Amino acid sequence: MYDHTAILPVEYVEAFERFIESDVPGGKLGARASLLQRLDEILVELDDVRHYALEVNMLSLLEFNQQLASILMQKPNHIMPLFAEAIQSVARRRLAQSEDRMMMSPKKYIHPRLVRPPLCESVCKPNVSSIRSSDVGLIIQVRGTVIRTGQIKMLESEREYSCDKCAHRFK
Repeated sequence: MYDHTAILPVEYVEAFERFIESDVPGGKLGARASLLQRLDEILVELDDVRHYALEVNMLSLLEFNQQLASILMQKPNHIMPLFAEAIQSVARRRLAQSEDRMMMSPKKYIHPRLVRPPLCESVCKPNVSSIRSSDVGLIIQVRGTVIRTGQIKMLESEREYSCDKCAHRFK
């Protein structure tokens, strides 16, 4: 297990930038487009307020830098914002240097979407009932088919009332 505090945040951002700018294919199985090509496609899109996902193949990240990928899977709440920062940094450079920069516009919401995690027991869960409280805050994968959906039900854990006469509030 790696210590995520041993590396400065700026070093994480630089490592993710190198990964994005390397010639690794994007997230989908069989996809030939590199992360840079996919980023260029996003920058050419017209909608500037939409949220865009840059699919990142976790196996490619593991091959590129095992320590970086391992820390990302162990501490995603700390490391994913740094990955998103690296994407924005590379996007700004692409806007300045690309031949198609006249057709591109900056996008505020480009996020990494992790796909194809390693097939290990700690990451891949066979079903929903195998998810435990120890998995909170970790990256996990559950495969399955959605067979029924319904409306979201509000779970009330606390209710506040107020008196019509004196306006006193109580729970």
